[in-house]
Amino acid sequence: VFVIGHMRPQVAQQVTSDGVTLQPRVPCYAAIWPDPMDAVSFFLSNWNNALYNSTLFDANLTKDALKISQDYAALLALTVRQVFGAVEITISAPGTFRDDDVIMYMKEISSDGNINTVDVIMPSHPLFLYLNPAMVGYLLKPLFDFQAQAHYPNPWAMHDMGANFPNATGHPTGNDEPMPIEESGNMILMALSHARFSQDQSLLHLYYPVMRQWAVYLVNNTLIPGNQLATTDAAGPLANQTNLAVKGIIAVGAMAKIAEITNNTMDATYFGSVAHQYIVNWTAMAVSDAPIMLEGGLHQQQHVKLDYQNSSTWGIQFNLYMDVLLQLDIVPKHIYNILDDWYPTVSQQYGVQLDTRVTWGKTDWNMWCAGASSSPKVRDLFVSSIMEYLVEGTSAGPLPDRYSVINAMPEGTRARPTVGAHFSLLALSLTKKD
Repeated sequence: VFVIGHMRPQVAQQVTSDGVTLQPRVPCYAAIWPDPMDAVSFFLSNWNNALYNSTLFDANLTKDALKISQDYAALLALTVRQVFGAVEITISAPGTFRDDDVIMYMKEISSDGNINTVDVIMPSHPLFLYLNPAMVGYLLKPLFDFQAQAHYPNPWAMHDMGANFPNATGHPTGNDEPMPIEESGNMILMALSHARFSQDQSLLHLYYPVMRQWAVYLVNNTLIPGNQLATTDAAGPLANQTNLAVKGIIAVGAMAKIAEITNNTMDATYFGSVAHQYIVNWTAMAVSDAPIMLEGGLHQQQHVKLDYQNSSTWGIQFNLYMDVLLQLDIVPKHIYNILDDWYPTVSQQYGVQLDTRVTWGKTDWNMWCAGASSSPKVRDLFVSSIMEYLVEGTSAGPLPDRYSVINAMPEGTRARPTVGAHFSLLALSLTKKD
């Protein structure tokens, strides 16, 4: 047996509580093997055990995925390695281990080099919920710490933990890529999903004040979003985005649950009331009965618009997945039915495009649509169309998550950890209540 690989004594640097001092972060294995050569020796001698456990992992994953479909099992087989290839699990010093010292870092590969980008962790986090939900907390912790210590000047949540991996230095001047509704909603929603799946509510108690701050920002801004970027920033900013607005509304509903868990009863009542009123308003503005002319002809069905003001548009509503995953029941059932009826009518050979602005789709967000669907037929449509794209072999590189739904050609991104979103269906199988 021989090994080809690389080892680094320091894998990242993390800004500390004073907002200035940088702490070196070392690989987590150094807790047991401070000497790198001891780690190599163990790695070589542990071959048979590692092979056994890897084979068992593959078998268990395949067994679970086959409960959905053969295509789904094949898709997940392509996913796990790509996600873990983008993360580092670290501690502060060799030879010691404390769970509260563990930090995970994720690189935003190919789109840029940001570290712990919130809207990259967000799509990937169903994989961690399925495999080890504590890892979601390890990814969120540096983001929470930096903002709870008032090093970030904006009232919304920060986009990432640093512009250049592996430097987790934050953005003390607030000049990160601005996605105010997007990232504020993401942080609140992931904090609640981490608490539910890990049964560890410590983040909710420790960081309640900063989450409340973000929730107040959402109350003031999410129903009628300004000209903001969403996670689909390649499509550009847009005012009144329905999918962005509903993310914020669902997050306000999630904040009501967080307030309830942390015994902030007045906040729980307030945020819950706002979320339910906003979704009534959202439904009135987002759903259109007007005919819409598309490539295949005139569509007479109800649909959800891309933006409130334009009935001739439509867009996928992948953010509804978190309403389903967290069992918040914010979004009315008939909205899900409208979408289940709509998606098959606009699906191309290789899947459903993001919205009427583009002809590309994304494997991550389409799998969130699959998870939000109550129709097995629509769910399987999303899964099978992604697999049809992948077997076309149009890319020799690591799995590109953005691609043309017309000709299956990749659209510039590859090897990104966002494909953890493919685990959306397995995460649902483990859905937990408070």
